[in-house]
Amino acid sequence: MASNVQIAARSPTSMLLSRMKQAVEADRHGQLRGPGDGGLRPIKQSAKNAIEALISDFNLNPSCAWMLRSLTPDKQKLAAKIDPSGQDDASGYVAEELKKIV
Repeated sequence: MASNVQIAARSPTSMLLSRMKQAVEADRHGQLRGPGDGGLRPIKQSAKNAIEALISDFNLNPSCAWMLRSLTPDKQKLAAKIDPSGQDDASGYVAEELKKIV
């Protein structure tokens, strides 16, 4: 019966280990932010740099990356706050969130 069950997300343990690794890397680069700050992106980062970090950190597909890069600077600031952590399809999640911004 267990073989018929499909897991929709990564295991909680692997997600925790991934987030711990991200935190260690962010701390190493002086980018760690406190709780409630919306993620591990650097403080005082330009919207363009934050978008590039989002694309890189979550390996977003070229279509999603293009959508983010083509936004006006004011909308890039909003898009930079999107956090696809824990999503199975980060690109799909970001694309859906962009619909709320655009």
